[in-house]
Amino acid sequence: LQGRPKLRLVSRMLFELTVVLIGVFLAIRLEAWAEERAQRHEALATLEALRSELEGDRAELSAVSDHQVEFASGLRRLADLLSDDPAAHQAEIHTLITEDLTPNPTWFPQSAAYHTLVSTGQVVALDNTDLQVQLARLYERSYSRLVYNGELYDQAFLEEFRWAVTEHWDYRAEQLLSTSRAENWTLANVAMRLATWSDAYLNVLAEYAPQMDGTLVSVEQELDGR
Repeated sequence: LQGRPKLRLVSRMLFELTVVLIGVFLAIRLEAWAEERAQRHEALATLEALRSELEGDRAELSAVSDHQVEFASGLRRLADLLSDDPAAHQAEIHTLITEDLTPNPTWFPQSAAYHTLVSTGQVVALDNTDLQVQLARLYERSYSRLVYNGELYDQAFLEEFRWAVTEHWDYRAEQLLSTSRAENWTLANVAMRLATWSDAYLNVLAEYAPQMDGTLVSVEQELDGR
């Protein structure tokens, strides 16, 4: 009989300890749930920004692609005129050099929203492995290839083509420094090489477009599902 008070005391202590532990566990779980919910909310907000970037990029990609088709055509036309009879085509050559073939915009997609998703860990909060893989493929591997080709293309345009134009074209007199086809073959050759670059860059854009379209659809589905 004397041990019963002690037993009741121990039982009461164990009960109170259990209640405290359950309370602590529930508090931790509640805090974790609130944190996960807040992170999901931030991730969805960033995903909304990503969708806006993709939509804007898609429109720009189409415009740059259309320009590259015309640009490559202009380069080939310039090469033909220089190889034919330069003296007889001064006016058209002037229009090509001073208007149609400058500037030559390349395109680099936005990536701020994606990098926010990754750097903050929000991409994990989306809990969508397929979308994570799709985003990584678009913004890491394909993006790097696009930027690499764009930078090389810019370099070829600025350092090779524009230099060749400066060496062969008199902007003030609006005429070639020489009307000799042989002497202007250098500019014609550079124009043809840059046209090849333009075609290659256009192919990279064409490969990037469907990946962007697919990613945009997946992002929209993720947002609609939330």
